[in-house]
Amino acid sequence: MLLLLTALACRTKDVEVIDSSPPEDIAVDADGDGVDETTDCDDTNSSVYPGNAETPYNGTDDDCDEATPDDDLDGDGFAYADDCDDDSAEVNPDAIESCNGIDDDCNGSVDDAVGDTWYPDVDGDGYGDAELGVQSCDGATGYVADATDCDDRDAEVNPGATEICNELDDDCDGSIDEDVESTFYADADADGAGDAAVTSDSCEAGDGFVDNSDDCDDTSASVSPYATELCNDIDDDCDDEIDEDDAADATTWYEDADGDTYGNPDSTTVSCEAASGWVGNDDDCDDTDGDLNPDTVWYVDSDGDGYGGDITVASCEQPSNFVDDSSDCDDGDADLNPDTVWYADTDSDGYGDSTSTTASCEQPSGYVDDATDCDDTADDVNPSEDEQCDTTDHDCDSDAGLSSCEDCNALLTADPTKTDGVYEIDLDGAGGDDAFDAYCDMTLDGGGWTLWWWFEAGSSFTGITDVLGEEDVWDCDPSSDTQCQASIPVSSPDELLVLNQTGDWAVWEFDSTTTSGNVLAAFTSGTTTSYGSACNDAWEPVAQDGTMTDDPYVCDENNNYDPGCDCFWYDNSYGSTYSFYLDDDRGWAETAFGAGYDNAGFVGVDSLETSYRYHSESSYDLWMYWR
Repeated sequence: MLLLLTALACRTKDVEVIDSSPPEDIAVDADGDGVDETTDCDDTNSSVYPGNAETPYNGTDDDCDEATPDDDLDGDGFAYADDCDDDSAEVNPDAIESCNGIDDDCNGSVDDAVGDTWYPDVDGDGYGDAELGVQSCDGATGYVADATDCDDRDAEVNPGATEICNELDDDCDGSIDEDVESTFYADADADGAGDAAVTSDSCEAGDGFVDNSDDCDDTSASVSPYATELCNDIDDDCDDEIDEDDAADATTWYEDADGDTYGNPDSTTVSCEAASGWVGNDDDCDDTDGDLNPDTVWYVDSDGDGYGGDITVASCEQPSNFVDDSSDCDDGDADLNPDTVWYADTDSDGYGDSTSTTASCEQPSGYVDDATDCDDTADDVNPSEDEQCDTTDHDCDSDAGLSSCEDCNALLTADPTKTDGVYEIDLDGAGGDDAFDAYCDMTLDGGGWTLWWWFEAGSSFTGITDVLGEEDVWDCDPSSDTQCQASIPVSSPDELLVLNQTGDWAVWEFDSTTTSGNVLAAFTSGTTTSYGSACNDAWEPVAQDGTMTDDPYVCDENNNYDPGCDCFWYDNSYGSTYSFYLDDDRGWAETAFGAGYDNAGFVGVDSLETSYRYHSESSYDLWMYWR
């Protein structure tokens, strides 16, 4: 052994000794519960560590948290051993017992010595006897919470009862028959109404007493609230009014609103005495008019114009054919009365001015009964006058007199503002033949030309046999119709104007000093075959325009031709178709106008012709006017 030890000792420096103790900086979990000793509050018990569930009533801090209760879980200050319900803080030895079916104070009894006091209600009137009360959580049958009954043997006696006059304290207020006794009144005259001055308080009326104090005179049985009011200066019915309107013997009165002493049968009142404005008769037929009553005087109105004469009658109602006026000056003429309107006749033409009037029964001087004058300052202006060719409406038909002008020149003279167009003219003035429409040229050579013939190139010429003024012939217009042909219906026009489509025109003036005649129609039967043999020397060319302006061969006082070369002439030498001409050189065609089968226009002056220049019918449009 020693040798062994010695030998081992000799080898110690060759053997490595290992320390098995844990390092000082490593925590130890002695109980193996996963929590080391630095955190575990009991590292010797693996059932104790932070985070473990606390087990109540085991005396161990299982979760290492002193705040977690192990006992007195409801926190009411009593441990489990002393608390009869450690889950409810409301239940413990110090709690107050209440009616809830729980032993609140942990004395082993439920709901003991608690609850309300209940009182027996023997008479079943809902009110209990205060002397016999018991305490309990729930009242027993026949018990009530009220203790105010003063007689629990009589259901009619209790605090809710009404005090009546029966010598009992019905309402349990300690007083008997208080405020229920009645006051009765003496009825000395036995009319059923009492005297308020003599009274007696009791439960029942005695002899000679009644329960009202309505009598105003207890010495008279005919005076009481039950009596009938009469007109006798007494308050019979004790209503504090004497002889009021409903008195049994009151009189019916009738209103006299218009103050004529006659009453309105439809407006009445009843009273002992008549008030102001009321009368005792009902004879008025109109109480709104003091002039209508049985004394009203009416005057006969024979002519029915609303105004009466001398015959009268008195009546409340208006008799037939009578009026209340007596101012008629002629009761046989309905047109004569104070309302008759007269019209001023300043110009004394028998026609009045409708704007100047006066009303009178008699006709005033200077007035008439007519109101149709349209100008009372002119005696030639009234409905009986004929129209004249001027701008005045002479016949008062609201149409100015220009319609009666005998031709376009008269129309232009009356109204210089007229322009070219169709106007109504009347050859013989107002009256006589009817007026008709005619075309007027208000421009050429001073205007005032009346168109009587025109021919449009290409149309059929039928001659000048129709008379201007016949509506079926003359109702035409050069702006729309192709031709209009007629004889001049006047015996002596002063001038003739011929116009062609190029604007050339010539004027022939009538010379009344010649002896060749002046009626154009005189040549309608001409049968000559040589130029000029039927010429009318009464016409002289006096004005020209257009291509004829500078014609050196115009026939005038210095010409070298026949002095009678100016003429209007008519010819039928070209067959059955008539022709007519206005010529200034007896057919030498210098300034000639012709119309017909072969000639239809002005002949130009650009070359000297020794015979007529013939033109086709379609070459020219021609118009002829008179003035």
